[in-house]
Formats: sequence, structure tokens, C-alpha cells
Amino acid sequence: MKIPNSCVPDAYLVATHVYHGQTSLTDGAQLLVNRHGLNVNSARDYINNFRYLMEGRGFTRTLNAFSMEYFLEQISTNYPAATLRNAVRALREHILYYQSVQRTPVTLKTMWSIYARFAARLPPRFQNELEQEDVESIAVQTLSRADIIHALRSLRPTDSQLVTLQLRQYKRDNHTVALLKILRNHACQICQTTIRKQNGQFYIEAAHITPKRLQGCEMPDNLLILCPNHHKEFDFGDTVILSRDPHELVVSLNGITHTISLRLE
Repeated sequence: MKIPNSCVPDAYLVATHVYHGQTSLTDGAQLLVNRHGLNVNSARDYINNFRYLMEGRGFTRTLNAFSMEYFLEQISTNYPAATLRNAVRALREHILYYQSVQRTPVTLKTMWSIYARFAARLPPRFQNELEQEDVESIAVQTLSRADIIHALRSLRPTDSQLVTLQLRQYKRDNHTVALLKILRNHACQICQTTIRKQNGQFYIEAAHITPKRLQGCEMPDNLLILCPNHHKEFDFGDTVILSRDPHELVVSLNGITHTISLRLE
């Protein structure tokens, strides 16, 4: 059954009511069935997919391009940037799922276009976060640990600012950070904490030893992989670098000394 675009605004509105607890999933779906003649499964898809978009979770039941664009436009208008980041992330996971089961390339090309357009609306830090997640996803599937080490050791400050992976371009800096996160097992180099996200992936941050404002670059020997707490402490605490070479950093954070390996191994 082809679903008319005219029902999409109402489907979005009902989905928001269900998400915010103003009505139940069953009642919301039945409302769409009664108003627009949708079958109950299609009605539920609109409602459930809105939840997945809001929470940044991949989903397998598809929406057409018009519906996806409308939902993202409304989320962009009515919710904070972090929520749009979640929605863009969920769309990416949805596209990658359909790529894995080899669905229609034309439809996926349209969805990638929607993804790129809304990702471009995000603040730079969220854009970088999504790019790094993209690179991690590709690298985990296509590169061995030895490949990652070789790629990081081969980096030069004069390298091109863009990297092409699977026909898409990424910033060189985001590519470097993503590979380093994988190599460090997504664990804080000070406390070894790992943070698992709702989608099963890991969250970790990268800190510059020499800050970017002082011309610090995204080379492996200038990056630490840290949990949010130690990242903030490193950037804003009483930080004293006691010694540093290409292989090791010894740093005092608020009076506590930490020895951190910078080796690529």
C-alpha cells in the first residue's frame, strides 16, 4: 500500500504525542488508521521510528524519503541540536542496515543525501562526532589492527585534509581520531574507563596535548584518548607536563602524576 505524503504531518504529530506520553502507542496507531486508512503496522512504524530518531537508535522498518525528510525537518526546528544529532545518527544506522542487506541503491542514495543535508546543520563538534563514528564503523569492518597501526604510523602533517572511504569523503583529522580510538580500545588512557552507548557502540573523547589554539595538530603523538571527566581535568585542571617524547607522556593532573603511553602498538 502506497502511503500518501498528505498523512505525514499528522503521523509526525501523533508520534510526538506518543513519545511524550500524551497517548499510547495503540491509541496513536488506531488514530492514524481511522484518519488516513493506514494499516496498523504502517501506523506503528511512523510512531516507533520517531522514537528511534529521537533516541539515536538504528531501525529496520523504513520510511520513504518524504517522510524521513519531514521528520528530520521538524526535529531540527523543534528540538535541540543534540536531538537532531541523534536523529541523523539513527538515519545513518538505518541506511547502513539497508546497505548490508543490499536494498535499492537509488533509495539509499536519496537517504544519504538527506543525511548529509541535516548533518551539515549540526554544530561542528557534533559533525565531527558523527564523522568519527562513520570512520570507526568502516574501519572495524575493513581494517585489521595491523592496518590501523600502519595507517597511523604513516601519517604526515602535510597529508591531504580529506580521506575517501567507500566513496565518501571525511576530514583527515576525524579519520585519525577514529582510528586512534579503535587502537586504544575506546578506553580512557588514564583510568581505563569505557562507556557503552545505548546503540552498543562506545563513547570516548580525544584530547590534544598541545592545544589546537597553540597549533597543536591531530597527529597520534599529540592525542590522548580520555573519558569525559579526565578530558575536562586535562583541559581545565592544574595540568603540568613533566616529560614528553614521541612514545610517552608524563603529566601531573591536580597533583597526581600519570604516565601515559603514546606508542602505536
